[in-house]
Amino acid sequence: MKLFTLSKSLVERNFNQIALTILLVLCFQGIRAQTTKTLKEFLDQDACQINYGSALSAQIASFSQKFYSCSYLNENIEDYEKKLSSLSEKQLNVYEVYKAFQSTSKRLKLQYGKSNLPEYFLYKQFTLRDSSCGDRNIVEKLGNSFNDCNFCVQTAYCDKNQEEQNENTNFIGPLQVYPPHKTFIEAFQILWNCNNPNNQVEVTGKYDENTEKQLLQTNANGFDKVCLMCEVENCDFCSRNYSECLESNSDSITCEVCQKGFYLLEGECVEKCPPDYKQTQTKCIKCNPGTFLQGEICVECPKFCKLCTGPDSSEGFNLNIACDECQKGFYLLEGECVEKCPPDYKNSQTKCIKCKPGTFLQGETCVECSKFCKLCTGPDTSECQQCSEGFDFNKLNECVLNDFDLNPSFKPKKFIDPRTNTEKECNFSCDECVDSSDLCTKCNPELNYYVKEGDRLRCYNRCPLYFEPRQSTQDPLNKYIECVKSERYTSDLEEADKIRNEAKNRCPKQQYWDIQSKQCYKCTNNCISCNNETSCIECEPDYYWNDNRQTCSPCHPSCKKCTGPLSKDCLLCANVDKLFPNQNGICEENVTDILPQQKILTQNEIYGNLQVCKQFLNTQQNYSVEFSQKYSINDSKWESIKMMSKNSCTFLEFQNRYKYFEKNKQNCEDKEISQSTVGKNGDLVAIYSILLSQSRAQISSNEVNPQTLVEYAISKNFFSSSYLFYPTPTFACSNLQCVSQLDSLLYGFSSNDNSKDITIKIVKEIVLTSEKQTSLNCLNNGQQVNQNTVEEIEHIVNSSQYTLNTGSKQYFILYACGKSQQGSFASKPLLVQKYLGNGFFEVINVSNPLPSQVEVISLYGASNEQNDYLKKCDSKLSNSLSSYQIQKVSIVQVVEQDPNADKSELMFQQYNNKVEASDMDPAKCSCVETKDYILANENQGNQFITVITPQNKILTESINVQGINHILKKHNIDAGIMKANRLSITKIEADQFFYEYIQETVESAKKCYEISKSTPLCMINVLADLLFSNNQQCLFSQQIKSMVKNSDFRGLNDFIKKQSWCNLHQERCLKAQQTMKSCI
Repeated sequence: MKLFTLSKSLVERNFNQIALTILLVLCFQGIRAQTTKTLKEFLDQDACQINYGSALSAQIASFSQKFYSCSYLNENIEDYEKKLSSLSEKQLNVYEVYKAFQSTSKRLKLQYGKSNLPEYFLYKQFTLRDSSCGDRNIVEKLGNSFNDCNFCVQTAYCDKNQEEQNENTNFIGPLQVYPPHKTFIEAFQILWNCNNPNNQVEVTGKYDENTEKQLLQTNANGFDKVCLMCEVENCDFCSRNYSECLESNSDSITCEVCQKGFYLLEGECVEKCPPDYKQTQTKCIKCNPGTFLQGEICVECPKFCKLCTGPDSSEGFNLNIACDECQKGFYLLEGECVEKCPPDYKNSQTKCIKCKPGTFLQGETCVECSKFCKLCTGPDTSECQQCSEGFDFNKLNECVLNDFDLNPSFKPKKFIDPRTNTEKECNFSCDECVDSSDLCTKCNPELNYYVKEGDRLRCYNRCPLYFEPRQSTQDPLNKYIECVKSERYTSDLEEADKIRNEAKNRCPKQQYWDIQSKQCYKCTNNCISCNNETSCIECEPDYYWNDNRQTCSPCHPSCKKCTGPLSKDCLLCANVDKLFPNQNGICEENVTDILPQQKILTQNEIYGNLQVCKQFLNTQQNYSVEFSQKYSINDSKWESIKMMSKNSCTFLEFQNRYKYFEKNKQNCEDKEISQSTVGKNGDLVAIYSILLSQSRAQISSNEVNPQTLVEYAISKNFFSSSYLFYPTPTFACSNLQCVSQLDSLLYGFSSNDNSKDITIKIVKEIVLTSEKQTSLNCLNNGQQVNQNTVEEIEHIVNSSQYTLNTGSKQYFILYACGKSQQGSFASKPLLVQKYLGNGFFEVINVSNPLPSQVEVISLYGASNEQNDYLKKCDSKLSNSLSSYQIQKVSIVQVVEQDPNADKSELMFQQYNNKVEASDMDPAKCSCVETKDYILANENQGNQFITVITPQNKILTESINVQGINHILKKHNIDAGIMKANRLSITKIEADQFFYEYIQETVESAKKCYEISKSTPLCMINVLADLLFSNNQQCLFSQQIKSMVKNSDFRGLNDFIKKQSWCNLHQERCLKAQQTMKSCI
């Protein structure tokens, strides 16, 4: 409760003098004071009108916005009739009042959602005085007081304005919600106190008899003064628009004219005007945007001009006004605003700029082209319009040094890629080749000089520097001439070449080394290994190399590996029940192939002209889910549930992590620490609950909901926790935050009839990038999203519809980052419900209440202006954000498996049908060395990872650098320095380190399973691989020892295929079964 009181001395101060002055001014100007009527006087007239209080109503609404922010739900009351059975009690009351007003013959009617305190008061009073004015039955339905009148004001959520917004927060916390009725009544009570210092009331925000008495005495045109939020410093009372001070709490005298050499600034004399003010001969004047100072007044800028500079004030009035900045949609050209730049100009975001030859426009300035380009549109060699002298365009339309004088009509030869069974181009220097590198099996006849590298050739039109022909060039029989090192090739040059070649291996996976810039650059999207940005040696799983688009494109969702986009292009299957496709390459029968739509609108086509409303949504929806159960994190049942165990969020955890507390001798109670709850950041908990409910999943016979899921996840340690501390000048325990988030893999659920085991996991994350392949920045509006990524996501989503009827259901989560309507930064996962075409998705925002969870989001993101445009253009394109970027798309899979089915024999048969005949009939128990057996199971093509990856992997994806650090130290290699400087080891070193690690693994297997000298190598390989794939953990030791002792391959085979290890490592398991069956 708040009680506003006014100082009596302040009110009485110079009262007589002020009153006399006002009367003299009025008389002098010939103005006759008129008294405006109060609401009571209008009631006494029996005029039966409710619009008498409209001015007062507008003032109350405006004043309430000074200290409350309200988000109104734009409900269409006409739609209520279609869903009467699902309406709440409150909605039913509103609908009944609405229908009553429609059918009544009385003169007075209230408008839904637009009836403030004065309208409600007048309707009620006129109706009670004269039944011909209004309907008394409706008065009863409106409620006991204005607080209960749901029909009067639309449903809204209001919270108090904060003077400071913390723009660094990533979460939108729960708000303290106030009903809009309360804000209007509170505004009226404050205004009453401001204008009635001798008749103060308690500010409660509640409508009662006192409120009605005060309304009767209130001027129908509104109050004369306001006491809060004045825009003038040190002002107690100001005008109703808050800009003119009526009474100040300062005793200083206001100056009207200054002495020479001083300038008048807001009633004071200053020697110099502030930087944002213009200085005339006598005053400091601040002109609003869109105006400029001319003489002593502010004059509007020319049409379409946002900021302008007028002539010098000494020149008087002059029409020659130069524009400095144009309105949006116009460009500045020599002081004027034009809609389109002339042909020989380039347009930046704001200006028309003419760059000289050899430069290009970057932002607002002209920048020099690459040295390879004579004319260009950008800094890269691929953006040349005309090459510099001595340079020519290559097949990628890049300017490259013309070293070889090649015939332009020369067409590259082809080779068959054995992995994809597709035809690809050789390097230009090859006449015959086995891959796309510059190492040939036979040189192009026009490049008949070669240097041998192993069993292949590097081809030239003459011997390279420091090499010379082995034989005479005059011999006509020697068509191809070998180049060998000359005596001038010193050891220093050889060492330099070695360093240069090793530099190529410094790039991590998914990057390549650029020789010219000596930097690592990202491969094309979804490519694991490449030589440049337009080729790929190996695509990620679930992708294949698309020659037409020069990128890795997604397989059909039924395929785990593939050669093309169709369901008949599978090499391995995605279904957990079927590992290998049939002989026609098909994993799932009766599956429809959905090819990408011919054209997805680009970002520029959607946002290019915000003045023209366009239709973006497809009538046909390929991906659509009807979720049977939905949850909101702000539901009172879930919002306060803590997502950590009691012993996890303690002050001791922070002391162990931050030396600050010991140094400053700070201490906190555990209960003072902020902790993750479902309401704060439990979005994934709600989303996973929705997805698991779709499969009717249970936890120990209890249905999955946010509460049961959190309890289960805590018991199974499925939460990842972090401990955040934000130091501030004044320490507070509330600055400590325990933050927890669900892991990407959850298991242990069952169907409601216990016939299926259910697992939920994130199988892939597609990071959205800009056109330059850099990750999108949440805070940068207007970034151009990579069009290939949008098309890739559309293809995956549309092709996944069929999975919703299988045991491996595929869902999608968009991660949106941007600003909420309240101005706070938000990072939110949004569950996809429908794909609407052209990158637009209908999503569920679990942060919203259940009735308003459905929103529409674009993969291209949207600035404030773009988002407003979409919402105005199509009411379906609505969301709760003001601006946003989509940072990534997660593909979530819910897998339903029969726990009793033994599919190992079927998969083994499928595996045998796929492997080569030479592998099908190995000699009895004839096995390769353990090192080669395990390396083959890593599926890296016998290649090693020679750097430490961001995930701390080295050699293979299964080896963590901590597990091999002792071997690195033995060879004088510091893993920390290696990772920090992105250094790499040689292939010889990698092979040696892997050999030593496997030897240690074999020794561990001998101890674990009591392997002896008589144990067959095939059995050692299987058991060593079992340890290797489980981070050296000794599994099933007691059960396996007796089988090893008796060399019981059959027993070992039957035992292993029943273990969970086979579910986690299917291909390893199948290889082990084939190995052991060859020994039975």
